[in-house]
Amino acid sequence: MIIKKEKIKQIGQKWLLASPTILVSFTLFLTIWNFFGVSNVIMPPFLTLIFKIKHTQDFHLKELIKMYAIMMLVALLSFVATLTIPLAILLNVVVPFLLVYILTNKFNPKSYFIYGMEFVMLQLMPIKLSAMHTRFLALLYSFTIITIALYVHAFIVKRKRHYGTIRKAVKNISLQLKKVANNENCKKENSELSSMMFHMNQVVYSSRNYSYLVNGYGKVNYLFMMAFQRFHYFVDHFYGEKWSEEEKLFLLKLSDIFNLMEKEVNTKDNTISIKMIEQLRKNCKFKNTSVQQALNEMLVLIGYSLEQMQKVSMYQSQKEWKIQKDSKQAKRLKEFLKLDIFQIRFALRLSVVLGISFAFCRISGLNHSYWYPMTSFFMLMPSAEESNMKIKNRIIGTMAGVFLSFILMSGLKTPLEHIVIIFLATCFMYYVPVTSWTMPMYTTCYAMVLATMNLKLEDALIMRIIYVSMAAITTFLANHYLLPNTAKSGFKNSINELFDIDVDMIKLMRKSNKNTDKKEFINMTVHSRLLTNDILMYVKKNMKKEKQDFYIQMININQKLVSEIVQLSSYLCNEKININVSDNDMLEELFTNFEKIIYNIRQGFLSDELTSFVKVDMKNYDLDNLTDMMYFNTLAINCAESLESLANLKNSKATI
Repeated sequence: MIIKKEKIKQIGQKWLLASPTILVSFTLFLTIWNFFGVSNVIMPPFLTLIFKIKHTQDFHLKELIKMYAIMMLVALLSFVATLTIPLAILLNVVVPFLLVYILTNKFNPKSYFIYGMEFVMLQLMPIKLSAMHTRFLALLYSFTIITIALYVHAFIVKRKRHYGTIRKAVKNISLQLKKVANNENCKKENSELSSMMFHMNQVVYSSRNYSYLVNGYGKVNYLFMMAFQRFHYFVDHFYGEKWSEEEKLFLLKLSDIFNLMEKEVNTKDNTISIKMIEQLRKNCKFKNTSVQQALNEMLVLIGYSLEQMQKVSMYQSQKEWKIQKDSKQAKRLKEFLKLDIFQIRFALRLSVVLGISFAFCRISGLNHSYWYPMTSFFMLMPSAEESNMKIKNRIIGTMAGVFLSFILMSGLKTPLEHIVIIFLATCFMYYVPVTSWTMPMYTTCYAMVLATMNLKLEDALIMRIIYVSMAAITTFLANHYLLPNTAKSGFKNSINELFDIDVDMIKLMRKSNKNTDKKEFINMTVHSRLLTNDILMYVKKNMKKEKQDFYIQMININQKLVSEIVQLSSYLCNEKININVSDNDMLEELFTNFEKIIYNIRQGFLSDELTSFVKVDMKNYDLDNLTDMMYFNTLAINCAESLESLANLKNSKATI
């Protein structure tokens, strides 16, 4: 009985969450049909998708206006594509390619989807030039409805971006500091902090645009992520130290400050938190100089992050973090020509499929043949595995939808009854998971109601089956033989890129001084974490436990290495340290050896062959004479140890 009550409660919650999207969809359908005619009733599905995605985010009018502007341009191009057969073929090749190439990448693969869906669906019901103003008015009307709905929903829910993950991480650190002070095990909390940093990294990346690495929200998340990364490393490295009573008291006071900061941190005034941290930092005295310097660096960064939180505009692009377009043009051109880039491969595949399917539609002139490209669009996904799942679900869902439509529409024939079917189909479309086979079942019912406005039910059902079958065959062939993006190849590419970034970070660190371009380092740090997450997802889904443990261990060591490199670079750029690596033979040799080792290790992880390992003997480097910043020396030694750990792990691969 208790289980049934829980199940009913879960179902009720799911309907409650889906209800705003259902309301917007049905409102758009009825009003567009009544105000702008049947030729525009194809719009609600992709328009509702805007609300479905955006209503879980904060309301941001400027972002919405940019999105609407792109959609107006896409609507114009979709109209031009219906004018002649050559234009139809040309634009259905060029436009999808550009949408995918410009808007997506392997870390954000579906940014094209709403615009691509709009481009395809607006061609399903071609209109004359004289009706274009009506279509644009329908779009403007819909944008207004969606904007109002998003604003009202945001007001009701009262969801605000108050740096939720940062707050959780600060609370987590407060708890860890208490445990560290008392030498209690905090492995669970440290692991949770790592997960929070992964999420923050995704937030940072999603805040970028074509010209700038981050907006204000992304910048603050990045700064805090770096501070938390240093604390994570601090716990890993110094856990188990024997603290004096004075040191223990310091850690407990710092824990209390973090606990208070979690409640007080805000975007307007963090003066109290900043003062408390700065005051405690000045009294930071540990017998282990490395501990003192590590804590000092972390607290300085926390204070700076709190200052930036109240200074930056949340949605304003950070112009000092502008992306350098010309930095790797030759490399990008080479990748383009080799078709190695994730989005290039998918863009070409999507363009060819839509070009072929729309060419068939226009040349054949068959009734409702636009179901062929529309279904192909929904089946063809960026990754081959997801595409295979979509093909299977679309076929099963279509057959179930055809059967359900025949049963319902044989008995319900009046316009009012058809509206009831559309309403029910709309409700279940947004209730069921997008990845399920039931989703295409309800979309088929929705489509059959519209199709029977000018077709017999039996004819519409047969055509639906034929065009879905054609789309499945076309998509299957493209998915397997036309530049597929498989999970396995993506996994290997991610490992390759991960080690490439390690090398690039060391190369940049070799040039480290006050004039070093920090934007490149920021970009590489974010990408490293994205690749790490990509690798972990593949490993957990596709490998047995023994191999999982191997690659998870590799990721953990690599994350530690990246943290060490980031901190070393920070020290080298610090105004208090006057070291130029290129003028220091010892550091130059050390970092050059680091690069050689990483190249060697990468080869071992990408192949089954064992390769010789260049070992760094830190006894050859008199780092004590290099600088009075002892933690710098500690980090350099730890870097070598991390590389040795990676090499040893690589050599153990032969036994797996």
